Amino acid sequence: MSGFFSIIQFSMGCLLWGILIALICMVLFYLAIKGWWKNAEFTVTTYITGAVLFILLSFQCILISGGIKILHITDDIQLETERIVNSAFLPGTDLTMANCDDVVKQLVTDYPVLGEYFDTGYFQGYTVETLPAAMADVVREYIHSFIIRRLLWCLAFVIVGAVIACLTIKKENALGRSRSVSPIGNRADRQRISRNTRRIRR
Repeated sequence: MSGFFSIIQFSMGCLLWGILIALICMVLFYLAIKGWWKNAEFTVTTYITGAVLFILLSFQCILISGGIKILHITDDIQLETERIVNSAFLPGTDLTMANCDDVVKQLVTDYPVLGEYFDTGYFQGYTVETLPAAMADVVREYIHSFIIRRLLWCLAFVIVGAVIACLTIKKENALGRSRSVSPIGNRADRQRISRNTRRIRR
């Protein structure tokens, strides 16, 4: 949850884009249901399901937007890491785990949102020259996997929401799709037409 608010502080654009993407997804969601069930009529439960789904998708889309934003600044992160290590250590110095932790803490101070993605113990065995690039690579790798996980959560929410929405549609309207595509009519109608035809022939 703290990562969510950190990303909002990091960029309000992530918030706006996340809500916009979630809104587009919800429009497509309901259009898909109406396209499948021609005479579908949504109930109160259906709309409540849609509202909950919109909130969940907005949350995930904002996180995805934040992740994309971080990917765009990884070069800046690498440059900032270089500045930190060059000002604190001599060239060629082998950095201990404690040294790397200090660098990460300083970097997180400059970019608070990164505190949600770093495991400080991961960075060890690097030199002053190799740590910045390694740290930027770790950020890229983590954010890519982070975005994929958020997308999978979105897919799961949409599937569950679609099942609940379809179950809450009024049954007489949900069955309207099969009736609307039958140009011949039901069996009773065909029997009445057949009897009328025989009477006319007599």
